Amino acid sequence: MNQAFSESGSHSEVPELSIFAEFDQFKVDPGARLSLQVRVLIPEGWHLYSIHGSDDGDYVPTRLEAFSKVHQLNGPLREKPPILEWDAVLEKEVLLHRGELLLEQDFQISPEASGGIQDFEGELVFQACNNSICVPLSRQPFSAALEIRS
Repeated sequence: MNQAFSESGSHSEVPELSIFAEFDQFKVDPGARLSLQVRVLIPEGWHLYSIHGSDDGDYVPTRLEAFSKVHQLNGPLREKPPILEWDAVLEKEVLLHRGELLLEQDFQISPEASGGIQDFEGELVFQACNNSICVPLSRQPFSAALEIRS
């Protein structure tokens, strides 16, 4: 592995991302389909990789993980088009995001879902890099409000 990649015992700090997540609807019926929009603000000097991995697997693609049986995945994760840019750590051009990353994921609410507040709980799984180092794979939790009609 490239020396610029940080080992878990290093002093490198994982950048704190600001994550804003919301559904395109705030109150739905059981069985409804809806889309989750996730806006990630990336600190200056850092970048996150695209949701699509490289052919040689030399970086970890960004992804979402959901922790709910009520919110069922319905289709692939989508992203605002990434930029193709030289990555000094990997020493090659890669698809990445700087400043802001916009993700969208479709869900279907379980037909057996109970009525009431059923907020989505998930994590953004990412690898953040700057021009000299990549921090270890990181996870940052987030949630999105949702009410299911009875």
